[in-house]
Amino acid sequence: MYLYRDHYKVFFDTSREGMYITTKEGYFIDANPSFCQMLSFTKLEILRRHVDDILALPMERRRFRSEIDSSGAVTAFRIKLRDKRGEEVACSISAVVLRDFEGNIDGYIGMVRLVKPQTLSPEEAEAQHFSLALRGSHDGVWNWDLKRGEVQFSSRWKALLGYSSYELSNSIFEWFDRVHPEDMNQLKQGIQSCIVGTTPALSTYFRMKNRSDEFLWMMVRAVGDFDENGKCTSLAGSLSNITAHMKLLETLTKDKAVLSRYFSGDMLSQLLQTGSSRLKETSGKAAILVLKVLNVHELWQTLGSTAYAEFLNELLTDLMDLVYGHRGSVNKILGDTLLVSFGCPLSDEDDLERAVECARELVGYLQTFNDVRPEFLSERLELALGLAWGDVFSATLGSVHRLEYTLVGQPVHRATKLQQLSEKLKVPLLLDDSVRQKFPLRFPFVSAAEGFPGVWTLSSDSSGSISR
Repeated sequence: MYLYRDHYKVFFDTSREGMYITTKEGYFIDANPSFCQMLSFTKLEILRRHVDDILALPMERRRFRSEIDSSGAVTAFRIKLRDKRGEEVACSISAVVLRDFEGNIDGYIGMVRLVKPQTLSPEEAEAQHFSLALRGSHDGVWNWDLKRGEVQFSSRWKALLGYSSYELSNSIFEWFDRVHPEDMNQLKQGIQSCIVGTTPALSTYFRMKNRSDEFLWMMVRAVGDFDENGKCTSLAGSLSNITAHMKLLETLTKDKAVLSRYFSGDMLSQLLQTGSSRLKETSGKAAILVLKVLNVHELWQTLGSTAYAEFLNELLTDLMDLVYGHRGSVNKILGDTLLVSFGCPLSDEDDLERAVECARELVGYLQTFNDVRPEFLSERLELALGLAWGDVFSATLGSVHRLEYTLVGQPVHRATKLQQLSEKLKVPLLLDDSVRQKFPLRFPFVSAAEGFPGVWTLSSDSSGSISR
């Protein structure tokens, strides 16, 4: 599977066609160079955007979602995007859904092509495109004459299943008898909807047995031909082998399910590009931030368990969004406490600086929250944060019963002690010498309290949000 992922990355990154991956909400998590060049964006600029940001007509996303969510895929969906200069770009998108382990939609992966202005009539252009597609396509072609009950399968259609051009009869059962039993009803329903005109075209995927009795994932597309009475007389379409693509989606889904518990969308995209299907052992410098929300324990008795859980989840979501905004990762959630890291498993030169800025912003956020806090909060919520810097080790640890990605090292222990001291001294943020020595002049460090040498906080003169 690792080798397969490497091949996928080569294909993804070197494809002349634009390719992208988004979350189900529409946020980009990956884009290849062709897609970025098509719209004159850098990759980082794309990953900071939502799909609506590049749509010339944002309402088109609803039509796109309606088609792809109902059928699982779209082919040659015409749409206009907007490039970095604000100019409209006519495109054709083919995409499929990504699903999680329970079969729910988790995102989308697609291919984008530029659409050149037509110089031929629509009918001539369609005929020309179809002819070129047949000559250059790796897809099989089929035509089902409903009156005669015969199906013509192209040589390529047969080759996809391991058969030569002279093998297989013209019976529809050459096809249906090879379809996986679990997929047969879905395929027949799609074909029937196309025949009666309920849907304008057939587009679905299923498993089909080849000559070696192996099941391959296939994508079938078709349109019907209707007589003057509105009766369908034939179906014609294509058959594509999408086995490799489905394996890729399975791998991406598994990777995302694990990694999204810890990392923001940007970091998740970077980790998926490394080709790792699990979090490998890593060591290096990292900033560790431990933060605890104070004065929330008593609320569950006032609100009840359900309302309390909803309130705490909303608050933690806001705090975690701030962490992700500074490219940090949330390693642990212990009720009202978060263990956050900057620098492991992905490190940058500004890890510690981002950690300090994040801590200051977290304190400022909670002060703003208290100004507009709900009526059921009789007292202000406070934060107690501890920040340390140093060498850490990250790995997936545990037993066969439970594995968990975790961080080990002195900075974790020091940050935890600093957080506990922060709560005791009623100082929102405490840092130790490991942080101060890294930036002796960058931040306004002041001694936290008498009797605690080597423990620092930040002056409120520059931030306006550290001292209580």
